[in-house]
Amino acid sequence: MVDAIKYWVCLMVLLSALIFAAKSTAVICFNAVGNNIVAGVRKELYEAVMRKDVGWHDDRLNSSGVITATLASDVQQLTGASSEGTASIVEATAAFVWGLVLAFIFSWPIAVIGLVAGPILCIGSYLQEKSNNDMYFESSVEAEVENKNSKSNQLRQADLLVSDLILNYKTVASFGNDNVVIGEYAELLRAKT
Repeated sequence: MVDAIKYWVCLMVLLSALIFAAKSTAVICFNAVGNNIVAGVRKELYEAVMRKDVGWHDDRLNSSGVITATLASDVQQLTGASSEGTASIVEATAAFVWGLVLAFIFSWPIAVIGLVAGPILCIGSYLQEKSNNDMYFESSVEAEVENKNSKSNQLRQADLLVSDLILNYKTVASFGNDNVVIGEYAELLRAKT
């Protein structure tokens, strides 16, 4: 009896270590995939911005602050959409298949119940996710409409103004110091000759 307990304890420890290694590897791999997707989208977005006509950049809504914020935050949301959802699906599928294999090994009636319940659970999960997404998108559209009609437009304009001010600070500051810069340049030229 003691040998059987030691066997099962060792087996459980080994399986726990394997699960830990597999989960860690999965997280690392899915994060790498997500980061690659984000890097690719950022690159394509940046290339698209660089191909725009010069007049497009003059528009306040296309200022470098807005583009930088888009590159930094909006694109990062793709990581969760691309890798976290896929990781959950792969993990759940692997757990279900492994459970069915064990059920067939130890108790075939339980395996039959699992085969019947599996598709029902998948359909229910799909319908629940679809309704959650529909509610999320409806509420986000309603919130966007409300934001356009509220003070958020004024806040956006204020953010754009501050972004322009910060980006153009050095240019404006250099206009006041043009004599100093020209004098330093002339001194450097005199020192060279």
